[in-house]
Amino acid sequence: MLVSFFYFPFQFYTNANLSFSSYWPKESLPPQYYDSILQENKLATIGGGRLHKFMWGYQNLMNGGQLNMWQISNNSIYDYQIITQSDTNLFRDFYDLVEVDEQSNLCLLKRKKLSKKKAIFTKTIDDIVSSDQEFFNLSSISSDSLSNKTLQVSFEIDAKTNSPFFKVAFIAALTDSTDQQKLLAYESYPVDWIVDNLDKPISKQFIIYIPSHGKGTLNLYLWNINHSNFEFSSVKVSVFEVF
Repeated sequence: MLVSFFYFPFQFYTNANLSFSSYWPKESLPPQYYDSILQENKLATIGGGRLHKFMWGYQNLMNGGQLNMWQISNNSIYDYQIITQSDTNLFRDFYDLVEVDEQSNLCLLKRKKLSKKKAIFTKTIDDIVSSDQEFFNLSSISSDSLSNKTLQVSFEIDAKTNSPFFKVAFIAALTDSTDQQKLLAYESYPVDWIVDNLDKPISKQFIIYIPSHGKGTLNLYLWNINHSNFEFSSVKVSVFEVF
């Protein structure tokens, strides 16, 4: 009885940790990767698997949304990739291995060379007034000449809201030329994943791939999901081809 009294506290003490879950050690996201990217390039695009997208979103929000959102990787154009060690060979021609986390088996990769950019479109809207409408259409671009290309969409928003429950996303949606209800490509950048208030302008960017059959219209708009009242000073959107 006396042995049991000392054994269980001792076992708990020797096995306890505050770094990862003992049930899902491979699903943790190394916090040092965030710090590494933050120190080198705050505007970097980040790609990786589907599993860790929400973990990154939480980590980014807790750090004031200083970095871009995590995108599910589908090519080698992202500035950084966070992937499992077994997948690193797929990217070795384009990326350098920066760090390996043995606990999660995740690797931080950095692109050997920054991708080149070619400006396609820029628009600044400074006449948006206070409104609680659901959609704010910013621009529509013909994608006929953009098929099979990777684009970087950059946006700057200067707005204020009194709502503590605002939920806004910047949307890039490619619709088919013959059927406007058919989506050929879609990316959503949730602004409320990076800031919990809009007390200062924000500037972010993300990647969207236009498929080879992607002839249609690329629609860029803000989706005010909760119909919060916003007072917009200006919105700037730019589109680049990256390669």
